[in-house]
Amino acid sequence: MAEGSSKVAWIIPIAVALIGLVASPVWGPPLCRAVRVCEAETPGGGSGPTITPPQFSFPANVETNIFLSETSGPTGSKLKVSGEGFQAGETIVISMHTTQVGTTTASAAGTFSSVEITVPDEFGVFAPQQFDVIARGKASIRFASAPFTVSG
Repeated sequence: MAEGSSKVAWIIPIAVALIGLVASPVWGPPLCRAVRVCEAETPGGGSGPTITPPQFSFPANVETNIFLSETSGPTGSKLKVSGEGFQAGETIVISMHTTQVGTTTASAAGTFSSVEITVPDEFGVFAPQQFDVIARGKASIRFASAPFTVSG
């Protein structure tokens, strides 16, 4: 035998044993069910492989948007946020950068409108600076953002 071939030779009996387990009437059914490849009865009385692929469903591709009543202002200023493309009835969390500034519930059409938020005072030290206002659906994980510039 060539150098190194004896180290690989033990793999062949193990592979044959594993194939035998899957084919055995005792161990085969649980193993083939675990990997979702089993033989099943066919209408003609014979058997054939049945592969059960996993089923996935994804929501339709929906564009999510938010709209701001103002695009800039000082800390403490109030603005209104509206949005569309969210899941019907889900809770929407509105944040400015990483600070939560409001919540609302999406309508049956997946929209919300005129939710009043206040620009947090702590953003004043960064003025003038642009921050994102973000609306995130808790159930759908859909989100949208729009820029807002803190002016002072």
